[in-house]
Amino acid sequence: MSELVTNSVRHSGVPAGAELIVSVDLTPCMVSLDVEDPGSGGTIAPHCPDSQAGGGFGLNLVQALSERWGMERVAEGGTRVWAQLARAPLAAPSCAEDRREAVA
Repeated sequence: MSELVTNSVRHSGVPAGAELIVSVDLTPCMVSLDVEDPGSGGTIAPHCPDSQAGGGFGLNLVQALSERWGMERVAEGGTRVWAQLARAPLAAPSCAEDRREAVA
């Protein structure tokens, strides 16, 4: 979520004080993250990481960690960027239980 918000603040071109709409939706199998801002310019796509300039890592991480992610231009003007991450089942064994089973 912090990467989506950071990209919105840094790259949307909206002035200070603009409002963002941030939402998180939890289902038994998925975590859905959503950030909407009033900006409508710029390209939203992963870039090659640049360790010298310190950029290009964020959306690559979002892409690597997400089941799906994307963006859309909002009809009222603005941009919405979202990501869906798989959520472990609530009944999954803890890490300690996994280790005990592997040793036995």
